[in-house]
Amino acid sequence: EFVFVSAFNSLVYKEYDIPTSVIEYPVDKIERNKLHAREQLGLEHDYKHVIIIGLFTPRKNQKYAFELAEKLLDFKIKFHFIGNQAENFASYWKPLMDKKPENCIIWGERSDTEDFLNAADLFLFSSKGDRGNKELNPIVIKEALEYQELPKLMYNLDVYLNRYHDVPNMNYLSGNIDEDSNKVLQLTNPKTMINKDEIII
Repeated sequence: EFVFVSAFNSLVYKEYDIPTSVIEYPVDKIERNKLHAREQLGLEHDYKHVIIIGLFTPRKNQKYAFELAEKLLDFKIKFHFIGNQAENFASYWKPLMDKKPENCIIWGERSDTEDFLNAADLFLFSSKGDRGNKELNPIVIKEALEYQELPKLMYNLDVYLNRYHDVPNMNYLSGNIDEDSNKVLQLTNPKTMINKDEIII
């Protein structure tokens, strides 16, 4: 018998006529205390905070999150990247660091990702990949699902088999940078960096 972590595996291996079971990572509801978590992490209360978790790799696609952040520099919103920058992927992440937007904060690998999810206004998962190299059933999505009222924004990859359609506060990336940056604004509703009515000339 095959035991898989995703229903997609069952489709891939069904031709072998071997019984399969799917055991997914459990999702337990967690009550949030956003203000307390922000104080613990030192995050500003007057900003909106977008959390991106994962190793810096082309498949995780942090580049797209950087592009979204670049589009939103005029707003009080910050993008927090939690994840290791491994040397074997340096050709991917080093050029990103050279052009990092000011509203992107790099935290490196952390053991307190639950605090960031607790403090977040939006969970962004820009992982996309290509044929034969996609996320299958990442645990970080399951961890984000534990915070039901937390808005989530990610690609609806075919390997997910539409399993997140009925999840509360689930939203999907289109791959169009203008549409997706507007979606981030809609989900977080940040203030502008400068209130033009208050400018004194």
